[in-house]
Amino acid sequence: MTPAVSFDRRSLLTISLVLFIMILLNGGMALYVLSDPDLKTACHLVEMAKIIDDNYVDEVDWDRLIPVGRRSMMNMLDRYSGYVTPDVFAEKRQQREGYYSGIGVTVVGHDDGLLVYSVRDEGPGRAAGLLPGDIIIAADSVRLADRDLRDAALLLRGEEGSRVLLSVYRPAENDSLEIEVVRGEVDYRHVVYAGRTADSVVYIKLDDFGPGAADDVQAALDSLNGVRPKARALVLDLRGNPGGLFIEARAVASLFLDDGSFLVGTDGRSRWNDEEVYVNGEDYTDGLPIAVLVDQSS
Repeated sequence: MTPAVSFDRRSLLTISLVLFIMILLNGGMALYVLSDPDLKTACHLVEMAKIIDDNYVDEVDWDRLIPVGRRSMMNMLDRYSGYVTPDVFAEKRQQREGYYSGIGVTVVGHDDGLLVYSVRDEGPGRAAGLLPGDIIIAADSVRLADRDLRDAALLLRGEEGSRVLLSVYRPAENDSLEIEVVRGEVDYRHVVYAGRTADSVVYIKLDDFGPGAADDVQAALDSLNGVRPKARALVLDLRGNPGGLFIEARAVASLFLDDGSFLVGTDGRSRWNDEEVYVNGEDYTDGLPIAVLVDQSS
């Protein structure tokens, strides 16, 4: 009987040691997680929400309060940041896959109204004389300062053929202008021009990185790079390109870089936000020399 008792004791000690190690590991992991300063900030928000829920005289409508809080926090960052609700995001995505009726500009928030970030080459705004860097102060006498970005931008939309009178300040010339724009159909064509020079240089003008941009660039390469004589270089024009979807930008870059090449990384303030992104496709041009054109609106 003695050996059996000894075996039970050893088993008990082993189990106890394993449990002790697991407790230490779990405790250490918990301390590691809780030491993240971003989690402490989140706890402050949760604490405030609990105080409101416990002490406010009426029942709190969190379905209304939470989106307002998100929007307020995002609006306090910079003019390029803002909170977009899921329904608005779906609307924007649908628009970028087709067309809309407006003036054909990309705008961001500004203290005095809307800053024109880029102007589509063949859009109504370009035809009327709007330039990147212009600040739209008012639309049809409605001042845009301090208005929600989406609400202000919607004032530029309207039926095709309708007119909108814009009060514009042009910082480059320190001049105030009145510009009337006839709204028109703005087609979301990503590649607005593609061609070859007489000395076999391929030129592609990419207006944005919306859904389908990479497919359009690849189609342009197919139609131009296969022509004889073989192309000897490529120019990718991103001037006035305000950006778009990261997945499309990655897909476009993957057309010109070797598979597995490092593309971009983030070194976030939180240890959970560090990320590295690599190219996921072979160089579609087979090593063709390339020049990329950018400007202040890229």
